[in-house]
Amino acid sequence: MRKVRLKIVLFVCVILGVCAIQALAQEATIVGTVTDPSGAAVPNATVTVTNTGTGQSRTITTNAVGQYVAPDL
Repeated sequence: MRKVRLKIVLFVCVILGVCAIQALAQEATIVGTVTDPSGAAVPNATVTVTNTGTGQSRTITTNAVGQYVAPDL
């Protein structure tokens, strides 16, 4: 009976550890609109998002109304 309890406790600890690791992972999404100085939307503009900590960058193109989404950052 004692071995069964120990196995259950170990199993619960492993599950909690996996959940804790997933909780540390963070993702973000940037949403925006590119406009010119007059306030008009700029379609098909190139937007580059750069993580200053890692140096990784991602390039996104705006849609027909100048909007862009950079998901899963």
